[in-house]
Amino acid sequence: MLSLGEPDYRWLVLVDQGASLADALDETLALHPDFDFAQSLSQMLAYGVLCVPQTGEDHDPR
Repeated sequence: MLSLGEPDYRWLVLVDQGASLADALDETLALHPDFDFAQSLSQMLAYGVLCVPQTGEDHDPR
């Protein structure tokens, strides 16, 4: 379980609803100008909340 602050939750919900990362970030920063997107994105990737898609020859199905 991961406890999220309101800014983290907000941009994740916006992305889940179909917003681009840029649009979600802009909307989140409008309400939370001190939001640390780099830290939040790093945390979401580390916990597997988001993942980087792999396609083509670089994809390793193991």
